[in-house]
Amino acid sequence: MARLYRVLVPVSDIEAARQFYESVLGASGRRVSPGRHYFDCEGTILACCDPQADGDGYEAKPNPEPLYLAVSDLHATYEACRQAGALFSEGAPPGVGPLGEIAKRPWGEESFYVADPFGKNSLCFVSPGCGPEGHTFESCRARQLFIDAPVGDGRGVAFSGRGQRGLPAPAAGLG
Repeated sequence: MARLYRVLVPVSDIEAARQFYESVLGASGRRVSPGRHYFDCEGTILACCDPQADGDGYEAKPNPEPLYLAVSDLHATYEACRQAGALFSEGAPPGVGPLGEIAKRPWGEESFYVADPFGKNSLCFVSPGCGPEGHTFESCRARQLFIDAPVGDGRGVAFSGRGQRGLPAPAAGLG
């Protein structure tokens, strides 16, 4: 059986990324190269990666989908995000509630959505006990259909006019 080993989070400023993720995750991590800083998230590495700082010759592009992180104290993490300069989602899909605020979602999670302040990677922080054991295929599928819906069909909500989803979209959009 495979296990998730590492998730890359593309960033445009490795030092700003280190500071932000250190504040939000509550861990210092470690620098493994000029453009990579690793954080251990209970056995999975969250790897902030700045390709320019590593001399790779290309610009970092944000992940197109949110990264979901379970945290032990959702309210403390919300405050840490606020203090660290996270961009809180302004979307509020009907029946789901304001994405940038702590709320219980129809699929059972208590969560909030933000984007990091420099790379515009979407993040969702989820309260404890919202793991796979509490989800059914139907609830996860309904959530994905709702959030991924295009703006024009009456189900999706744009985030500050920057994307086509109800989540913080990367700076370049999700086109």
